[in-house]
Amino acid sequence: MKFVRRIAYRTSMFLLTLVLLVGIWELYKATGPQDGGIIFGARVLPRANDTAMPHVSTMFSRYGRPEVRGSDKEIWQVVLSGAWFSLRLSLVGFFLGTTIGVGLAVLMARFTTVRRGLLPYLVMSQTVPLIALAPLVVSWGGKLEIGSFVWPRWLSASILGTFLAFFPVAVGTLRGLT
Repeated sequence: MKFVRRIAYRTSMFLLTLVLLVGIWELYKATGPQDGGIIFGARVLPRANDTAMPHVSTMFSRYGRPEVRGSDKEIWQVVLSGAWFSLRLSLVGFFLGTTIGVGLAVLMARFTTVRRGLLPYLVMSQTVPLIALAPLVVSWGGKLEIGSFVWPRWLSASILGTFLAFFPVAVGTLRGLT
């Protein structure tokens, strides 16, 4: 019962936050100063026109329009397709990272020499900023060939997800096993 109550509370808080954001958006759209100004001592941006800041109902109604002129697909279908593609890439990265992390943790828990030799490099791998690594990994897409394996472009995003996932899994599993 406590679990259901917690889920209901979180859902209601999410919906309340969403309603508040929509309300603030529409209120500012309707009553915001035309040329900007100062309200309660804070500088306020000028009210935007319908192109820059459309009504929420207008934004949702546009999801039913065709993606481009003459297209069979509507915008909501394209958005859903892109979200599904991104979810699949993130799941591949998550599963690869989890598998690698658990495998490394089991090795480090079983063999002390492996832990002493590998753990500093795992920690050091997390000091490399992802923004420095991402362009390099993305540039491999479609260009890197190892034997008969050609690196597909989509794999770059999954590898970055793997890099993000493996370290916390490895450290957490290692702490749990020791």
